[in-house]
Amino acid sequence: KEDEAETLAPLRERALAIGISVLALVLAAAAGVGYWTSLQARRFERARAVAEAQREALAGRLERLGTYVQDMLLVADDQQRIVEVNDRALQLLGYAREELVGMPVRDLRDPATLDDYPDRVRQQAEHGAALFETRFRRRDGATFPVQVSVHTETWGGRSHFEAIARDLSGVKQAEQALRDSEAKFRAAFEHAPLGLALFGPDGRIFETNR
Repeated sequence: KEDEAETLAPLRERALAIGISVLALVLAAAAGVGYWTSLQARRFERARAVAEAQREALAGRLERLGTYVQDMLLVADDQQRIVEVNDRALQLLGYAREELVGMPVRDLRDPATLDDYPDRVRQQAEHGAALFETRFRRRDGATFPVQVSVHTETWGGRSHFEAIARDLSGVKQAEQALRDSEAKFRAAFEHAPLGLALFGPDGRIFETNR
């Protein structure tokens, strides 16, 4: 004989209480997830900041190394155009940095050595590295011998060529001085007015003059 609203009122009150409890649990869970996410984000940000600081420190050390190293360091893009050089390259080649950046690599070569240039580029592309000797030309037109070690790196989906070029002028001068010295010795040995012989440790003659 009860009214329907009167009969269902206790159920509605219980349902409301349960709903409030569930909502409170959901909110608490959401808050927990939010806190955990925030905590993870802060940890990630700290790790990223540490990694970035380490990269910057490494970049600084590499920059200082590139500044004081005695070899030329050159970086070229996939079109063989120079994008970065170190101070030693500027010093040896006689260019300002803004003149070298954007210059084709082939323009650094002595024109007399360009016959092998396509083969060198192909070797770099196919094998990822190359080692060879050639001649570079300074801004004033003078040329000098170099040994070039180059390898390929990929940045941002594009190939770049990193080269270390060593000035061989001193080495070549020393080699020439040795050849001249040997030639002088040979001339003196062969044309001496006395008979000369060279003996080995066992007493055997291994060379005489005329």
